[in-house]
Amino acid sequence: MTAGSRLARLAFGLTLALAATSALAQTSTSLIPSSASPPAGNHSRLVQGSLSGDETATYPVTANAGQILAVDLDSANASVNFNVISASDGHFLFAGMAKGSVADIPVPADGEYQVQVFLVRAAARRDESASYSLRIETRPADRSAGASDDPDFWQVSLDDAEGHLNVRAGPGARYTVTTTLDNGAVLANRGCRPSGGTRWCQIRENGSGVRGWVAGDFLVESHAPASPPTPADLQGNGTPFDATGELECTLTPGKPTQQCPYGVVREGYGNAGIWIGLPSRQELHVLFESGMVVAVGQGNDYVARKIEDRYEIDSEQRHFVIPERAVRGE
Repeated sequence: MTAGSRLARLAFGLTLALAATSALAQTSTSLIPSSASPPAGNHSRLVQGSLSGDETATYPVTANAGQILAVDLDSANASVNFNVISASDGHFLFAGMAKGSVADIPVPADGEYQVQVFLVRAAARRDESASYSLRIETRPADRSAGASDDPDFWQVSLDDAEGHLNVRAGPGARYTVTTTLDNGAVLANRGCRPSGGTRWCQIRENGSGVRGWVAGDFLVESHAPASPPTPADLQGNGTPFDATGELECTLTPGKPTQQCPYGVVREGYGNAGIWIGLPSRQELHVLFESGMVVAVGQGNDYVARKIEDRYEIDSEQRHFVIPERAVRGE
């Protein structure tokens, strides 16, 4: 990733954090009464709720310095977010619009904290309604996510060799199953956390790029998988390629078809970025979402066609044939 893109990503994250603060300030005109805060200690509670428009649901939490305040939110409406603030001074410990729907926050001091659930401003203005489930836990710091003794890679280990492991949208059995993994699948470890008495691990499957959460009871330590050979001068976005190879390309009208090197980074079935090596150490990036071409290069004009088991793409007088298996994996 270039320095410019890193700065852009940092700036984008800051913008989201500020937007989260603004959204809360402007949509919290109606407060939904919530249960009283439990006493400090190690607690876990799962609450179900709903809100609409500019309502905000506030859940008080008493926690001690050094504990982990763990929160995760599930809703069918992607406009539902949560923030965690200090009740004493309103300081933000977590802004969900910038950081997502799972939080593991080191508690800075003994005191009262608030988990605030709300609809983002645009959804509030449309007077949308949403139901949600929210788990709030306080636990010792030595049980926090990403323990230092966790391996970099896991392998799925099931008693039934023909069985499959559910991948869920979040860290809990209440979350939707998004796909399944075969026994023996190798997974990159993105961090584990206890939730509701079960250890859940965020993973990325090697090869397919499938991401999600799985129950840690069905994982054993593994080694880093072998990386495919990387074509010379092919950089991609810095993420190791899931697969590499060659594809048919015509770079000059009227010239013979040749073979161009490529590398692919997958993000689940049908979602992938493919980098094609061109002369003079240049690369062409082709982005796929849900099995469809959605972008070529830096906003290049293009025509893309799906023909049987391949994609044919014409862009700037160049022609490329990308095998479907390159996008989806074997």
